Amino acid sequence: MILDAALVGCKDIRINVGTSLLVLVACEAALMGSGRLLQVGPLTVKMLLFLVAQIYVIFRLVAGERLKLSTVAILLSFSILLCFGATVGMLRNSSMDYIAEDVDPLLYVFMLCFIEMTMKTEKQLQYVVRIVKTAAILMSVGYITVIALLLTGVVSFSTFYVWLSNGSNAEFMFRGESGLFLYKGSLYIAVGLIYFALAKHGYLHSRQS
Repeated sequence: MILDAALVGCKDIRINVGTSLLVLVACEAALMGSGRLLQVGPLTVKMLLFLVAQIYVIFRLVAGERLKLSTVAILLSFSILLCFGATVGMLRNSSMDYIAEDVDPLLYVFMLCFIEMTMKTEKQLQYVVRIVKTAAILMSVGYITVIALLLTGVVSFSTFYVWLSNGSNAEFMFRGESGLFLYKGSLYIAVGLIYFALAKHGYLHSRQS
């Protein structure tokens, strides 16, 4: 009985840690665009969360949990295609730096293992939905506010452009000097609107137990 209680306790800890990490991953994805806004040394926050998530997956696998066969098949097929593409690049004498630059963002597909292990309940799904909806509201308000400040001259466009060009301009695209710009992370505004629409029609409401 003591051993069973200890095993249950360890499982609860793994689940709580996984849920907390899932919230961090979802917040970063919904707010930080492609992940280049926040950087810790040579690594971005997205890279750090990816590494921590993979370590978490390894611990869960060592603890005896298993991935679905379909997940393994998808990742194996993707890995084969990725290796094939990289090999073609090397045979064409492409720079390894360029190949690595192309391959690096594609490796994020391995977060599928982490998502499978941490998003198993409706409660965990609702965490992610609420995060995306909240991020959509924050970005919408922020975008409208910044545009208003630029168009009214309260904030100088040149100053704003120089400020964003300090290492993070890859996340922003500007339309001339009109004051209009696009933030890559604003994709989640559309995703948030979809969630709001689904929730309005009852598709995302939690079922009562």
